[in-house]
Amino acid sequence: MKKSPIVSTIIRIVGIAIIAIGIVMTIIPMFNFNVFTFNLRRSMVFAFGFSFVGIFLIVISVIYKSLYSNNNSLSTDEISKKVKKNLEEEKIKKEQSKNCPYCDSPLDENTKKCPNCGAKVK
Repeated sequence: MKKSPIVSTIIRIVGIAIIAIGIVMTIIPMFNFNVFTFNLRRSMVFAFGFSFVGIFLIVISVIYKSLYSNNNSLSTDEISKKVKKNLEEEKIKKEQSKNCPYCDSPLDENTKKCPNCGAKVK
């Protein structure tokens, strides 16, 4: 993925500016003592709308930055190599240790009967 921290920063700044506008739009009508006017309610709705849009933009910028600034990202080839290596190591460990075929509990080399489930082991 291509890194793009500038886009994230711009989105975050716009989000903060919109939140600031929403706060100002909320505070200014409070000085008007005509509380029951339609204009006050309409401006409050717009103010809360601006605040929510600003918060949404900030959240989007954080998600965007986390997606595009992962320095430890691996390619699919590297991931598949690591998975294959881990599977091979697990296979070797399983071959070296003796387990019960019924309950998969670990057994000693000379054990003829599983101490966990009592099954006969060949």
